[in-house]
Amino acid sequence: MAKTKLTQKLWAKIIAFLLLVFLVPIVIGCAAEIIYAVDEGWYAEKNFTFYESSLCRRPAYRQIEDALFYYSYQNDSMEYYDADLQSTNFRFVLKNENGETLYSTYSGEGIKILDEKRFQIEGVEFIADGYLLEQLTVQDDFFWEKVLFDLAYGLRYTAIAAGVIGLLLGITLFIFLTCAAGHKEGAEGITAGWQERIPLDLYLGVDILLCIGIFSFIESFFYWSSPYIFDFTGFLLCSALTATLLLATWVTFVVRIKLGKWWHNTIIYRLLRLVFKAFGRVYGSLKDLFHILPMVWRTALSYCVLAFCNLFVTILLYSQGGGDNLLLFLLFHLILFFAVCSISISLQKLKAAGAGLAAGNMDMKVDTRRMLRDFKEHGEHLNAIGDGMSIAVEQRMKSERLKTELITNVSHDIKTPLTSIINYVDLLQKEHTEEQQSEYLAVLDRQAHKLKKLTEDLVEASKASTGNMTVNLSRSSVTELLDQAVGEYEEKFEEAHLEPVITIPDKNLYVNVDGRLMWRVIDNLLNNACKYSQSGTRLYIDVQREADTAVISFKNISRDRLNVSVDELIERFVRGDSSRTTEGSGLGLNIARSLVELQNGTFRLSIDGDLFKAEVCLPVIP
Repeated sequence: MAKTKLTQKLWAKIIAFLLLVFLVPIVIGCAAEIIYAVDEGWYAEKNFTFYESSLCRRPAYRQIEDALFYYSYQNDSMEYYDADLQSTNFRFVLKNENGETLYSTYSGEGIKILDEKRFQIEGVEFIADGYLLEQLTVQDDFFWEKVLFDLAYGLRYTAIAAGVIGLLLGITLFIFLTCAAGHKEGAEGITAGWQERIPLDLYLGVDILLCIGIFSFIESFFYWSSPYIFDFTGFLLCSALTATLLLATWVTFVVRIKLGKWWHNTIIYRLLRLVFKAFGRVYGSLKDLFHILPMVWRTALSYCVLAFCNLFVTILLYSQGGGDNLLLFLLFHLILFFAVCSISISLQKLKAAGAGLAAGNMDMKVDTRRMLRDFKEHGEHLNAIGDGMSIAVEQRMKSERLKTELITNVSHDIKTPLTSIINYVDLLQKEHTEEQQSEYLAVLDRQAHKLKKLTEDLVEASKASTGNMTVNLSRSSVTELLDQAVGEYEEKFEEAHLEPVITIPDKNLYVNVDGRLMWRVIDNLLNNACKYSQSGTRLYIDVQREADTAVISFKNISRDRLNVSVDELIERFVRGDSSRTTEGSGLGLNIARSLVELQNGTFRLSIDGDLFKAEVCLPVIP
């Protein structure tokens, strides 16, 4: 069993995801501490105390501002602060801008952390001194800020190492999740999950709203209402939640990228596609409606549109007194000029192509690129005319050549036995012996039968090609037809030193043929094989079923070089031996094709070097 890759294991991806979410707030916290430590100078000073840090001054500023607001709105009454001294470790002295003491909670004990710090409340300036008790007995903001300071200051060097290690490990996990995205155990390639079914822009929109909501909640819950340590804890929690959302978004985006065409599953793409579809349908309808009109009406309509545009531009130009609209006027007429030139060039191309075709240049082609639709169609028609005329001329030349060859071959095949008959009749009229007379009569008989056979073949070919022949179709077995024919040709195969190799399927095939005509076809093909096959070779007779067709193929190696094409070989009076030194009329294959077609079949020939292959294809019946 093949081992599953780690990138396909679900548990590995879940652990990597959770570890990365856990590392994000750690790295952020370490980075924040390092930045704060550098800003505070913790790495330069060896004995830095809490009272010298901004963590200590931050809640002091807040309490002084609260006291000043209270003092301003309570008409100089500070009863609330007099009763609240036991709930804070902070003491302060408020003075006016002249240095006169307005209110004080300082009793002479504590470390001074604010020295004549100036504040301005509603345009009135105040001066404040702040003191913090050495023993923080009350768990107020200062107490928790000192807890945070002791923790951060003690870990200022550890934060560097933890941050670097966490960052490197986080990058490794991030790369692993990116590579593993879309891979599932037991599935090949990339597989889409439930996240990929959600449109991407909708997914991103929800993520952004959730991130904003998380930050807003954390900020509103912890802002100025709790010690900084709780603010920082909330920020780290917010970072972890945000990292979870962003990492899930990244994973699904990577899967979509791997699947390809990620933009297809977006609401914007679907809306744009609908808009373009609607626009395309409207444009197509207007275009079809425009092209339905006759060309004269289209020309008139186009002229009216151009005239209206020209009138509009002219009125606009004169109503504005020229100026800025002159460029619009020139641009319109420049476009009109290029349109007229384009039409003129198209007409010139069409005219040149027509003149070339009329002069007999069949290779003349019209470049229909950048033409309007009607001109383009006309140019394509001219190109089609040239191609059609070239094909017609080629077929006509081929037909004339075949006719010439037909006359030559027929003349040769008829003249040869006829000349022999005339010569031997002349010899009989002269003095001759009894032996010579017998020899002459034998030659006359042979040549007369040859001429008779040629005439009969010619008549049969004419009837077969015109369909003027009686066909009696009946259900026949292909196996029986071949067995009978091969059996009758056993002696001829031995004389030609030809070994028949027959391949017939186990299940018998039946076809609807005329037994007499089918025998004529098989007889012709076997006879040709005996005449023209290379001595000592094999004749392969194969029967196979292709769909609803029985294919009977005959393959043999030709003794002589096949120096004619398949198309020419099947024509009348054409033989593989172009010198025509062998017996035969050259009508056999032509007759065979016609007879097969009369029986609703197909006759095919193919030549591969010296390999000659004939196929008889007949519809199979139950």
